[in-house]
Amino acid sequence: MNKDTFLKDWMEGKVSPEELQELKTDPDYKETIAELEHIMESSSHLAPPKKKSWAQAWSEIADQLEETDSSTGESRIIQLTSFIRVAVAAAIVLLVAMYFLLPSDTTYSTSAGEQLSYKLPDGTEVMLNAETSVSFDESNWEERRMVALEGEAYFDVVKGAQFVVETPKGRVEVIGTSFNTYNRGEMLKVSCFEGKVRVINTRAKEIVLTKGQSSQIEGDNVGEPVVFNEEKTATWRSGEFYYENAPFSEVVAELERQYNVEITLEAMTNRSYTGYFNNKDLDEALKLVLLPMSYEYEQKGPRIFAK
Repeated sequence: MNKDTFLKDWMEGKVSPEELQELKTDPDYKETIAELEHIMESSSHLAPPKKKSWAQAWSEIADQLEETDSSTGESRIIQLTSFIRVAVAAAIVLLVAMYFLLPSDTTYSTSAGEQLSYKLPDGTEVMLNAETSVSFDESNWEERRMVALEGEAYFDVVKGAQFVVETPKGRVEVIGTSFNTYNRGEMLKVSCFEGKVRVINTRAKEIVLTKGQSSQIEGDNVGEPVVFNEEKTATWRSGEFYYENAPFSEVVAELERQYNVEITLEAMTNRSYTGYFNNKDLDEALKLVLLPMSYEYEQKGPRIFAK
């Protein structure tokens, strides 16, 4: 093991388990390795930048930890001796934060009570429901049409290269189509209005949807395609919301998003909700949602109390 290149080799995954165990017995490296392992574990939830593997990402961070010898102009790797281990650990923390956390994508987003439409660089139209965001790399868009979605959005995709919507629960792949993607809580639901889409969960289970079909992902399960009512699906675009045997908590959450209010229920019912509301009149919406479920309510500014 070349100790002068240990840090770079460590982050590129080139240090074998045997070499690592040997270094852990070295007084100069024992504490440093423990600190590095803690940093790696703490940053494990971060996603590497687009089109880069973890190895590539860590390698680029390691490159930034090189020093240049002023007399020769050559680079040399910082050696992890005990007296600099704290400084190196701090440098890695800062570099990880800068490399992985600083925003580099273009992001469109909506707040509660807001619905907006945008055009992506290729002319694809995306309409965002309340409390939704989409992010994408505009500089690489022609080669890689991919957006990250949190919330609910309707896409009218311009034909061209593959178009991908990434969500925490799975991904949607299309060529040219119109579809609605609902990604909230533990659920991902996709409804195809035109063309064909492929829905893939995080365990690589997939299903293909054609016009008029929808499917939802919950946990490891990818639901079989079902026919949906196009007149009552994704109607949020015109401010209307239809539900059939939906969890009541889902309906209440949507009501809060559309009107930017907080609804406090004395007890959440286990009954499913079938009905409708719109985002034009709060009092009417509360009556349509709460009264059929046997709730009485009182409004105090942006807060609604129901029992």
